[in-house]
Amino acid sequence: MEGLVLQPKQEQALLSPANEILYGGAAGGGKSYLLRLASILYASWIPGLIVYLFRRTFKELVSNHIYTPNGYPQMLKPWIDEKKVRWDKSNYMFEFENGSIIQLSHCQWEADVENYLGAQIGVLMIDEATHFTEKMIRFLRSRVRLGGLEVPPQLKGLFPRIIYASNPGGVSHDYFKSGFVDHGTEPWRAPADDGGMIRQYIPARLSDNPKLLESDPDYGDRLRGLGSSYLVDAMLSGDWNIGSEGIFSDVWDPTIHVVKPFTIPSNWKIDRAHDYGESAPSATLYFAEASGETFIDSEGTECWVPKGTLFVVGEVYMADEKRRGLNLTPDQQADRMIAYERERFPNRKVYPGPADTSIWTKDRGSDSIHDRYLAKGISFRRADKSMGSRKIGWSLARQMLRATLVNDREQPHLYVFGKECPHFLRTVPSLPRDPNDRDDVDTDSEDHLGDAFRYKILQLRREPKIVSVIGA
Repeated sequence: MEGLVLQPKQEQALLSPANEILYGGAAGGGKSYLLRLASILYASWIPGLIVYLFRRTFKELVSNHIYTPNGYPQMLKPWIDEKKVRWDKSNYMFEFENGSIIQLSHCQWEADVENYLGAQIGVLMIDEATHFTEKMIRFLRSRVRLGGLEVPPQLKGLFPRIIYASNPGGVSHDYFKSGFVDHGTEPWRAPADDGGMIRQYIPARLSDNPKLLESDPDYGDRLRGLGSSYLVDAMLSGDWNIGSEGIFSDVWDPTIHVVKPFTIPSNWKIDRAHDYGESAPSATLYFAEASGETFIDSEGTECWVPKGTLFVVGEVYMADEKRRGLNLTPDQQADRMIAYERERFPNRKVYPGPADTSIWTKDRGSDSIHDRYLAKGISFRRADKSMGSRKIGWSLARQMLRATLVNDREQPHLYVFGKECPHFLRTVPSLPRDPNDRDDVDTDSEDHLGDAFRYKILQLRREPKIVSVIGA
């Protein structure tokens, strides 16, 4: 549309290959404007498309998208004048001559989402998404579908589509941080129990919106006037660690720690670490340990990391959509690990790493859980469960993450294959501190993969050099 343009980050969000996008972070990144212009373009491109744009309250909805410079009425005025678009003010709906609709809506209370039970939403846009509860987000996402709508060939795969726009903070801050931000900025597929769409976090800062800086050069200074250094960081740089009580929040940066998977060199050892569960989730992590020699990354670039650097390269997480265990027997759990390893690491030996010592417990002469694993060809080593080991493990993990953050060339680093480890990235970077002991993790949290991670880090301390390993 003439006179209406997008900045590069906004253009990226408009046509990202992902179809569930979190855009924003900092104030002034042009979030609301993106939603309006994208909704207009999508509606004009796809006849019959139904677009919903939400704000939490009606007052916020109209003040941010109707009665504002470059609001919908102003943006659409040429088309409204030419009768190509009709503004139904009573229903807060824009009807396009091609049959597409942009519906402006709000959900102030959780129960309000039931008003949209029968909605068919081709494009869902949620402004200030962290103001919506996780329950509301999940419900509205479940209404996203195309039905029988035909999408032009050049747009296939991009729709149905969701764009969330938000700053850090708010009631669902942790959901978006763990589900988007902690995965870095590359597209990846969310697990089926969290929607299964292709996600991408596109950070946008004030500096990405030169039009605003040109028209209001003092806006950044007003943000600095918020006072709180944490809040200023959140608003200016889009720091999603604001207000986080996670044990890794100050040493985790997804743009550094999360990497694209690459071919693991043949001289790197791969092993597994395990936290057993039946009624609770069962968690297995797979690690590749760098040899200290150069290797080729996913972009074909020759790289080097300190010897002993760990890459989290895979996971088997046995849990249902409510984060409960699957009540699988040891034999069934072993079968799942074996099947995963055969597919994920063909023609590679996977060595036994640490597991919770409880799997060696025997009751009245019966087989232990580890005995059942051994019978299937899976083995582990006893994790360090000595007094104080929990706090030491978390501390050592923090040290590795920080070494990565500052690019310490003398200490081993820690990286994660993002696309291979969705549950690790969802849970571990945001593990909350124990409110009664800030050097430990809250054991009521979803800490199963975190425990497997900690067992492996502790093993490195106890066995800095492994000469030989026996077992499957």
